Amino acid sequence: MANWVWIFALFCVYLSIFLSYLLILMNINTVDTKKRLLPGLVLMISLVFLSAWTNSSNAALSAYKMTVTTGTPTDMSSATTIWSGYPGSRTPNVAYGLYNIGFNFTFDGVTYTQFRPYISGFISLGSGTQPNNSNNTISSTTVPVIAPYWDQLWQTGGAGCYTPTVKYSVTGSAPARILTVEWYKVEVVAYYAAYSTFQVRLYEAGGRIEFIYPQLTNVPTCNWCNGCTGLSTTASMGLSNGSNNYLSVTPTGGTSATASGSSANNSINLASVKFNANVMLVFQNVPNVQLSATPKSIDVGAVSTGNYVDYQVTVKHAGTEGKLKVNSATLVGDPDFSVIGALPDSLGIGQSATITVRFAPQTSGARAATLTLTSNGLDSGTQQVTFKGIGLAPFIGVDTTILFKKTLTKLGQSSTGRILISSTAIPTLILNNFTITGIDADQYSIARYPASALPGGTSDTLVVQYTPTREGRRTATLNISSNAINTPVVQISLIGTGILPHIVVSPNPMRFDSTALGDTVCKTLSVYNPGSDTLVLVSNSMPSSDGDFTYAQITGTDVRIPPDKTRNVNVCFRPLQAGTRQGTIVLKTNIIPTFETPRRDTAGTVIIPVMGSAVAYGGLSISSANKNILDTAIVGTQVCVTDTIRNTGGADVVIRSLNLSGTNATEFTVSGITLPYTLKIGSFVVVNVCTTPTQRGLRTATLTLSGTSSGKTVGSTSTLNTLGIRTCLSPSPNELFSGFLIY
Repeated sequence: MANWVWIFALFCVYLSIFLSYLLILMNINTVDTKKRLLPGLVLMISLVFLSAWTNSSNAALSAYKMTVTTGTPTDMSSATTIWSGYPGSRTPNVAYGLYNIGFNFTFDGVTYTQFRPYISGFISLGSGTQPNNSNNTISSTTVPVIAPYWDQLWQTGGAGCYTPTVKYSVTGSAPARILTVEWYKVEVVAYYAAYSTFQVRLYEAGGRIEFIYPQLTNVPTCNWCNGCTGLSTTASMGLSNGSNNYLSVTPTGGTSATASGSSANNSINLASVKFNANVMLVFQNVPNVQLSATPKSIDVGAVSTGNYVDYQVTVKHAGTEGKLKVNSATLVGDPDFSVIGALPDSLGIGQSATITVRFAPQTSGARAATLTLTSNGLDSGTQQVTFKGIGLAPFIGVDTTILFKKTLTKLGQSSTGRILISSTAIPTLILNNFTITGIDADQYSIARYPASALPGGTSDTLVVQYTPTREGRRTATLNISSNAINTPVVQISLIGTGILPHIVVSPNPMRFDSTALGDTVCKTLSVYNPGSDTLVLVSNSMPSSDGDFTYAQITGTDVRIPPDKTRNVNVCFRPLQAGTRQGTIVLKTNIIPTFETPRRDTAGTVIIPVMGSAVAYGGLSISSANKNILDTAIVGTQVCVTDTIRNTGGADVVIRSLNLSGTNATEFTVSGITLPYTLKIGSFVVVNVCTTPTQRGLRTATLTLSGTSSGKTVGSTSTLNTLGIRTCLSPSPNELFSGFLIY
């Protein structure tokens, strides 16, 4: 209707101009003047018809968009009844009176406050009436028509089976009121045994229109018309406002339908293709908002990682109505592309804005993405722009990822390791930072830094120094930070081993037990290296001694003691006088001082105290030792001699036993002493040694003395020999020259 109002108004303007122009023309007498004015008259007439044709061909209802869904019918139990019951004449061409919509409703650009319902299944807006309303021609109406089910319908009630009605209600409150008109169990004229129930709803907010269909061509159980199922219809559905200004709906079954503004369907057979129960058609007037996006393809070229370039996509409202809003801008593809900033929110007709897309390559190589723009535009509401670019990324290479793994470094000394760092791609490699982390980070330092910027294809050397202050394996990590895309942080494992000799001397101190004056006792001194480096005895000697000790020294190659090896050396004690005797062995080594402050010498010089105790002991000797004190003895005859036992030492001796042993021990006896017997220093005791040989020949035995002196066992032995003989003659007289003096 809005287009025809505009055409009529424009026609009136042109008509007034035309009539004025005609009056002027009629009052001009000269032919030349009339000829000059005639083209203007023709031009105005042409403009009138051109305007009329242009506006008539501009179907404004095409701005309405239809969607198919399901819904819940409005409860009409409290609605106002327009008509109820059987109409008597059964005429299908019934137009009811005017009713108030209840609010201002905008349809096709015009605001209406009244509606007129029709038994034929539609309503018209405004005070006008659609003639021949049972003739459903959705493509050409004389009044604005909203038709949920336009056909030759009537209300018979199925010959008394049910009560058909037409009702309306206004629900809600401003500005969200809703007008609902319901046709309840109305029938197709030709087949009044099949009824339908449907509603139309008009919304105050946004001019929304809804058709909802609880029942279509339903056959009641009380139907007297047997076999009336599947009855055909020739209905129309949709919106119309004058000639060729329509939106025609075609159901396709179930919950689907199509809408067209160029092809009208006035022969819908709802018996064969009908909606499911409570299918709802929603019509929304969408302004002619159109989205234009340029350019459609952008090549951003080559960009180094760490940098970025921004490109703009121009969006424009290319439509003729409303405001353009870009709802979303989505990039699909490589993540190197991103949308920067806010999206245009409200562009008027012909207005434009830009959307910024940033290319910040994250890696090397060809990169691409597609930008999809969605908006409230109609046909052009979604636009796509393709992007492509090349990422140029610096790459880092190192010739090793581990240093000092097989390096043994003496504590206090240093080892160096080198890493060749290379820039292996085109862009310049920027070396940002070098850090050493880990529990042993203090054992390492950087002795030489490479250049901070390495152009593509160049290399430089990083030097790391290992200076151990703690023994054993020491680990840390060197972190090389850069702008490299392949490895932003290169980690180099630092695994050095600090070595140090150790020394363990045993025994330390060295002690000699009580040793008799003049005796010699030797012991072994062991020098062991439990460390990780070779122990070197720079010197080893006994610089201090009472003269009672002798130290053999470690010499030659033996002064180098590898790890876990031992060197032995003899130390001897021969006391020269009684009492405690002392000496000192000094070993000087290659073991360095500690690294604390102040530094301490823990094993550079090792001092081994040597001490011994010299004591005086008593000594036993027998005069007959190694002497043949018994000459011969007649078999069976006892022969006795005396023998002397002396204390030859410096302390008392307690003689505890006198033992005879040997082959003929039973033929010898010792007497004259009671045991135990204390023999003082320098004294002696005389004992009797007797033998009684039992046979001829040599008779032997061993005399063993045993005693203690100052807790020490002392003793002496002597071999006893005698020759047993037999006698054949006895001298007679026994005495010769008895009583004679010889001069």
